[in-house]
This record gives sequence, structure tokens and C-alpha cells, in this order.
Amino acid sequence: MNKDNFRSRLYKSYVSSHTGQKVGDKEPYMKSLSVFDWRIKKLLSDNKEAHCLDIACGSGLFLYYLSQNGYKSIVGVDISPEQVALAKQVCDDVHEVDVKEFLASGREYDMITIFSFIEHLTRDEALTFLDNVYKSLRPGGRIILVTPNADSPFAAHMRYGDITHEVIYNQGSLASLLKTCGFKNCRSFETGPIPHGIISSIRWILWKMICSILKFYRLVEGGSAKNWIFTTEFIMVAEKLE
Repeated sequence: MNKDNFRSRLYKSYVSSHTGQKVGDKEPYMKSLSVFDWRIKKLLSDNKEAHCLDIACGSGLFLYYLSQNGYKSIVGVDISPEQVALAKQVCDDVHEVDVKEFLASGREYDMITIFSFIEHLTRDEALTFLDNVYKSLRPGGRIILVTPNADSPFAAHMRYGDITHEVIYNQGSLASLLKTCGFKNCRSFETGPIPHGIISSIRWILWKMICSILKFYRLVEGGSAKNWIFTTEFIMVAEKLE
């Protein structure tokens, strides 16, 4: 079985075999609002007229978030028909098409978000994909990526927990890839627990303590613990300046 055949069979039934979300189920959208508020809001363009593209938009969680926060020009693309059916509940402009074909259309965007997608590509595919993303950004535009973290203590689970994963990155290797494609000002952020109540606040405090222990380990072993991220996923932002 070739790689394209393998992917097409898995993505065709990705929702029913992985997430189980049903059309009409609004709860995941409501739950996602606080997550994006905490992790992503500070990274977004202040211009509500910005042209926004969400690649591999899935069920449309982030499209819903953008619409709820006043962004007027939002587009989603996903190859899974089940995911597209869900996303169209919250955004009219969602396309069921391979992202390579979609980016070849020549449309340009001010902000492109890429959540939980690049790890599904081989290294060669990722390089070509990011070249095309760069071409699709307007000067001054930005991309925001979320991807599994190779520096996490549970990196192996993140790599092999999804059979469609090809490569996972840490912040250094992903920044190198982005810079190769022309991106500038690469910045990384952790994900981790979100304090919104007593229990979640306790989790957040405990997580900070665990991070301190892990950074101490890195300091002892390598002499430096600067800028390490240990969450199972991390966020990276990069810009097109020219």
C-alpha cells in the first residue's frame, strides 16, 4: 500500500475512528474557547479584517473561536469529509481538498494556523508544504503552529499514539525548518494545564513544580536549562517579513 492510499483510508473515517464527535454536538466548541483564550489569543492578529486560513481545520474548533472573536474573513481546509461536515456547522467557507491543491490557488492570507498537522508529513513533504505556506502569506503575515513536542518526557507516546504521525519536532528543529523556508522571528510557547478553577489551578502549580525539576535535571546534565519546553505539545509563531 502506498503512502497516499494509507492516508486516504485513515482520514476518510478519521472522526468515527478517532474522535467520535457527531454533527450537532456543540460541547467541544464551547470547551475549546477557554483553551484558545489562554494559549492562542495573545498570538493573533489585532486586525479583525485579517484574512485567516486554518489548515487541517478538523471539526472547526478554531474556526469557531475566530468567528466568536469577531474575525470576518476565515477559511478552513481539511481532507477528511467527516471533519469538513463538522466544520461547516460553524463556518461556511470550508473546503474538502488536499492542502497542496488549495495552496496552489494563489490566494493570500494575513494569518495561517496549522494545528496538529505538520507531524503527519515526512521531512521532504514538510519542507515543500512550508514553502507553499510562505508563498501564501502576505508580507507581514504570520503562521501559528501547534505540534507534538519531541522534548516532552512523553514524546514517544506523542510520536506513536497516532498511526499517521511521521515526524515530531522540538522547538529548535522546527525553527530551523521554518527559517529554511524564509520565516523570521520564530517564537515558542508551552501548552500545559490551564488554571480556571481550584483543581485546574492545583494542576497548573504542580506542573510548574515538575518543570522546575526537569529544568534542574537539564542544568545538571547539560549545564543549561534555558528556554526548554516540556509540555506534550508546543506552539510556534513565525512571520513573513518581506
